[in-house]
Amino acid sequence: MRFAAYDKAGKATIVVTKGMLSLLHDDEPAWAGLLGHETAHLVKHHSEGRATAAAGAWAGGELVAIALSLLIPGFGGFVAGTAGGTAANKALYGAYTRPQEAEADQLGLQWLVSAGYDPHGMQRLFELLAKQSSGPTFLSTHPGAEDRAKMVRDYIDGK
Repeated sequence: MRFAAYDKAGKATIVVTKGMLSLLHDDEPAWAGLLGHETAHLVKHHSEGRATAAAGAWAGGELVAIALSLLIPGFGGFVAGTAGGTAANKALYGAYTRPQEAEADQLGLQWLVSAGYDPHGMQRLFELLAKQSSGPTFLSTHPGAEDRAKMVRDYIDGK
């Protein structure tokens, strides 16, 4: 997991988790792809306007939660409603939208190649993420990791 945004003082910030450190180890081209991707979010100001999206996602999640709790009686309905509402909220609102993620992928790849790194590094990044992913793609804010790896392979093949 990693995240790019602006802090309260407006300073650009990229956070990389211990899990990502363990996943990529010393694969410098993969790191270049990851950091290029996160930098693209900052350069494109993808975090702007997220308050409106968050409000819409919360409302959507609440509607799903209410519907599930009405359909399933008792405590099971409460649990299903809570889980379903949270999943719907996550699907509707994440750190960024899928088009923003795809744009960050494209820019990150272009910058990686411009800096002289092997684009296979970004392909490896997405292939590693595909192995780590769980849950259905439709609940994710990111395009599927396999689709992202294919985008890089197509770029390498000149498609």
